[in-house]
Amino acid sequence: MSNAKLKGQYSGFIPEYEGLRGILAIWVVIGHVTSGLPISFNFASPSLWNTVPVQVFIILSGFVIFSLLDREHQSYVAFLTQRAFRIFPIYLVALAISTLMLPVSREILQLAPAAPMTEARISLIDSAEKNLSWSFLSHALLIQGLVPDSILENSAYTLVGQAWSVSVEWQFYLLAPAIYFLLGTRKRIAKLTALSGGLITLTIAGKTMGGGYIGNYLPLFAVGIATFYTYKLSSEKWPAALIPALLAAPITPEHSAALIIWALVSYCALCKKTSTAQQAASSLLRSKPAVYLGQISYSIYILHMIFVITAIYVASKIHAPTWIHATTALLLSAALTVLSSHVSYKCIERPMMRIGKRLSHRERIEFAPQ
Repeated sequence: MSNAKLKGQYSGFIPEYEGLRGILAIWVVIGHVTSGLPISFNFASPSLWNTVPVQVFIILSGFVIFSLLDREHQSYVAFLTQRAFRIFPIYLVALAISTLMLPVSREILQLAPAAPMTEARISLIDSAEKNLSWSFLSHALLIQGLVPDSILENSAYTLVGQAWSVSVEWQFYLLAPAIYFLLGTRKRIAKLTALSGGLITLTIAGKTMGGGYIGNYLPLFAVGIATFYTYKLSSEKWPAALIPALLAAPITPEHSAALIIWALVSYCALCKKTSTAQQAASSLLRSKPAVYLGQISYSIYILHMIFVITAIYVASKIHAPTWIHATTALLLSAALTVLSSHVSYKCIERPMMRIGKRLSHRERIEFAPQ
């Protein structure tokens, strides 16, 4: 596929991937609510609810960020400015609210019926309050994933637990332009040697870091990046974009569920529609509700634990069968999260993204691949 053809059919927005964002965000909400309810004792692996969608988010980020770099060729400062205005504003709001809620959250969790994640969440609150100033500072800078547990206990998860992955994203943003440059065609051997050495170093360092360190997630980012390049260079009639995920599945079996989801969605999004099932799945992902949830998915992801705790409290006050407790908590947390995310997207996210674009300079990227 030529660059001209790519630009003609791909302007940076793939509706199936936007719908995927929305579905993944709601999946995470459901997982975090459910793992905080007694009903999840009946599930074989409650952690599955929270792990798989975040892994798919990371793969998607690799694809989206490299398509952005390839399309816009911004300067490093412009790229980081736009990314910072994209992720920090609503995140800092969530951080402030979550920090203020720590004592209330502990009380709610202690009084609510025990669930698989109850003890772990209380332990994280205790860790946060032991070193509140340092925990807040590391979270405010989004470097909590870079702080080893030996220095700050449970550093990646204490205040805004789900933001460990946002810290991973920020680390990726800091490195992505350099990786993009090193994948260029000019002096490829020297560049790839430097890239390989850097990635190996990051991976080895992960053995002493916590769960929010980018070195632990490089294979997932790599699949997203490779998917973009195979899509860019191949015809939609031959689903080459599926190859990275299919090759990675046996190599990293711990990511197999996420890789299968990514391959299936990419087949619907990037390949020619040849079957009824493919068309139906594509239509679902492209539907207005799914795409809109995708637009507000970042707010959903960042804000939802505030409302999960609220919903657990409300459900614990209802004297009714277990299934009514679970249904109440799920519906209430989802409704409050989506409503607040709609408002935050309109009032915080979108205005801040516009400011970020105005502040950034549209320069040719200094390290564009050649």
